[in-house]
Amino acid sequence: MKRSPSSTGLRSIWSPLVLLGILAAISSLAQARSSDITVRPTVETVVDAIPGQTLTSGFVVQNMSASDLAVWTILETPKSWRLVVADPPFTLGSGASDLRLISLAIPVTAAEGEYSIRYVAAPAESPADSVVAILRVRIPAVRNIALRHVDSPGKVVSGSTYTSSFVLTNEGNRPSDIRLQAKGIDTRFAIHLEATQMQLAPHESRAVRVRVETLPNGGTAYHYRVDVTAMLESDSTVSAQASSTVQILPGLDAVEARYRDFPLLGTFRWGGGQDGTGPQFELSGSGALSNEGTDRLDLLVRTPDLQSHSILGHRDEYRLGYRTETLEAYAGDRNFVLSPLTEYGRYAFGASVAYRDRDVTVSALANRDRFLWTHPQEAGGSVGVNLTPGTEASVNYLYRQEAGSSQIVTARMRSSEIFRTEADVELGRDFGGQADNALSLSWRVRREWGSAAATYLHAGPGYRGYYT
Repeated sequence: MKRSPSSTGLRSIWSPLVLLGILAAISSLAQARSSDITVRPTVETVVDAIPGQTLTSGFVVQNMSASDLAVWTILETPKSWRLVVADPPFTLGSGASDLRLISLAIPVTAAEGEYSIRYVAAPAESPADSVVAILRVRIPAVRNIALRHVDSPGKVVSGSTYTSSFVLTNEGNRPSDIRLQAKGIDTRFAIHLEATQMQLAPHESRAVRVRVETLPNGGTAYHYRVDVTAMLESDSTVSAQASSTVQILPGLDAVEARYRDFPLLGTFRWGGGQDGTGPQFELSGSGALSNEGTDRLDLLVRTPDLQSHSILGHRDEYRLGYRTETLEAYAGDRNFVLSPLTEYGRYAFGASVAYRDRDVTVSALANRDRFLWTHPQEAGGSVGVNLTPGTEASVNYLYRQEAGSSQIVTARMRSSEIFRTEADVELGRDFGGQADNALSLSWRVRREWGSAAATYLHAGPGYRGYYT
């Protein structure tokens, strides 16, 4: 049977039309699905951050469809960047939007450059219909180096050679050329660096060794310090320093020194006025007596009195003091202090001693005023205990002889732990003569914006402490 030409032509026309209609329907459906969700960052498309920082940003996801949508998200980050808090799936109502916060930990090794963060959102039912928002993170160049001391011998014999070890680290995010220098407190020692220049990759560490040749036959034991400095070749303002200290012991054939050096300064003055003229000699000095240098001796002798002849002269003064980490001892002219209700501060001639052992302090004093015509005399002591790092309690005793005698006993507490202020409370009683009581309250506060202080003092007529 023959087909008619008209039937064949009609079929050939309809087939392309049907295919085009199907393709158009698929295209419009895909376009409708891809436009169901929109995503945009809440900040500028390019942000600045530094290595090691936690970057927090936000993306706004909006449902453009006429029905609720379950949404899945994926965050695509550069390698080794870590997502601090995951973004779980969520549901958006029709026309609703939601702010999604993300936090990224940027590695300290992140190199200089610009990085892309891709936030991908898609309906849960059709993951292929996803949309993407891109946030670009700009990392600047970081230049920083660190140098730390690792190891040194504690003691060496004079004339020997020892090695001190350090570690140099490039804490920047770009390769760096670093220059090294070593210097000792005694330039006569020979110091050798294994390397004076190094090239380190970002956050690379390398050992630095310094060899020191000591002088032979040292007469006494002493401490020798070596300072090592590292700086960038491209920028000398970026540098780091570390030190090592070693005790140098005398050799077996060394002769120990019999004397200790103590610096002294001598001064001569001449002055006068209508009451006459005269000379004055002064000898002063201050220095350590031990090899370690942990103590201090102070000396002052000034005589005769020149202030009585000229207002430009000095009064005669005599003082000898010795201090260590736990002991303080003085003899001569000085300002003697005990507590506000006993002796708050009197310049006189006498002696004092104070000993500190961890949380306990014991002190004693005795003096006689050289300048007042009554020449009052005092003797006393104190025992204090640190209850906490910021609170101290003490008991004080003072005997005073001046136109009658008095014996004063006080209890005092000081604290700096109450609302970041300093509080001082002291209660005293005078047991000599007319027995009477006294009370002292003091409060101070210091802040960035200023400071304030308040003091209250009450003493009975029979109390013969400092304020009466």
